[in-house]
Amino acid sequence: MENKIYHYFYKITNKINGNFYFGIHSTKNLNDGYMGSGTRLHRAYKKYGIDSFEKEIIAFFDNREDASKYESEIVNNSLIENSSCYNIRLGGDDVTTIGTVTARDCDGNILQIPQKEFDRNPDKYVGVTCGTLSAKNIETGEINRITVDEYRNNKHKFKSSISDKTCVIDANTNEYIWVSIDEYYNSEKYKHSHSNKVLVKNKNNKCFIVDKTDDRIKTGELTLFWKNRQHTKETKEKLKEAYRKTNHQQGEKNSQFGTCWITKDGINKKINKSEISLYESHGWCKGRVMMKK
Repeated sequence: MENKIYHYFYKITNKINGNFYFGIHSTKNLNDGYMGSGTRLHRAYKKYGIDSFEKEIIAFFDNREDASKYESEIVNNSLIENSSCYNIRLGGDDVTTIGTVTARDCDGNILQIPQKEFDRNPDKYVGVTCGTLSAKNIETGEINRITVDEYRNNKHKFKSSISDKTCVIDANTNEYIWVSIDEYYNSEKYKHSHSNKVLVKNKNNKCFIVDKTDDRIKTGELTLFWKNRQHTKETKEKLKEAYRKTNHQQGEKNSQFGTCWITKDGINKKINKSEISLYESHGWCKGRVMMKK
């Protein structure tokens, strides 16, 4: 039996809006059902259904190296910037993507760099989609990536594709995905993408998000964005309305649900309410004593 391996370059097209994805694949079975591995592509599968996509093989190659070289020529900086393209990384097997991010430098060059380098050089790099957003055309229903200015100047025409959604981490796959706010609050398998992270600014007042344990916060290189800042009255009202719609921090969703403070001999402790009787029998009282500094 022939043990031939096929190497080919393919294109996957969304039949609903025309968006596309390019890639290469090596296989012994041309009917193995492979439909790409791109993150943005698979999000589109979840949104539109995989039956809304068609795949075509554009070219075959004698070896993986030639296929990879061809992909690197097609999936270039210009293609990635195309709002209809699902590819988010440069093509070619020689591009290592694990632990990296596709970024644009100060000269406009698109590069694949380590995530840590990207995080520590906010003045040097920005995300490849910085300054753009995914918007839905209200009239046609099509979703495309457009510039922020185009969106702001045409709000009668576009609606953000992530309205009423939030970015979360799926506990099962560890993937970053967008889900509805209701789905986030009603499911235990999601963790918010900003969990254990904080908004900071550097000495040039550029803002970005880092882990709470980032050493640069301790050294003073970065400062907390909200330090010594207060919400405006208008913002407070908007937050109240958003919290009202989602029952934010109400009932079991409240991080303090089912707990209470107790005190004894100047010591305060938070316990589960079910333990009150036990502690009261040992001289503890409900409440806490606030000590003056």
